[in-house]
Amino acid sequence: MIFNHAVAIGLIKLNPTENIQLPKYQAKVEEIESQDEEIKFLEKGELARFLKLTDSEGLEMDSLVFTTLSYTGLRIGELLALKWADFNEDKGTLRVTKTLYNPRNNIKEYQLLTPKTFGSIRTIRIDENLVKMLKRHKLKQKRNKIKKRFYLCR
Repeated sequence: MIFNHAVAIGLIKLNPTENIQLPKYQAKVEEIESQDEEIKFLEKGELARFLKLTDSEGLEMDSLVFTTLSYTGLRIGELLALKWADFNEDKGTLRVTKTLYNPRNNIKEYQLLTPKTFGSIRTIRIDENLVKMLKRHKLKQKRNKIKKRFYLCR
């Protein structure tokens, strides 16, 4: 930026850094081998305990959110972008075609974007337990909408 500015104000004729590519950092084998491997997943029993805890002690949506994330492998942005049209209860599938982008964590300023790669667009089979949970949530949403309309009309 400094060299571009110097060219713009006439201090130099050419930017000596133009068209320069910095080499990518290549990690050494010793660096990779010396890193401690940390466990980045829960064992089956740990996951079962965690999901049971979210159901009994968590917030209203915790059980559904964490069960969906753990059973499907969805990214959080993909989960938040799902619409009911993406859920096929007869086939037991979720269709992933978009992701929610919200860099400022603002409830009003977000974007729905396509996934980063074409391979991220996919249909995921879900088990009967998750289908039941999603159907219960859909019914609860409908009831809440009806209640809201009733109170607004009074």
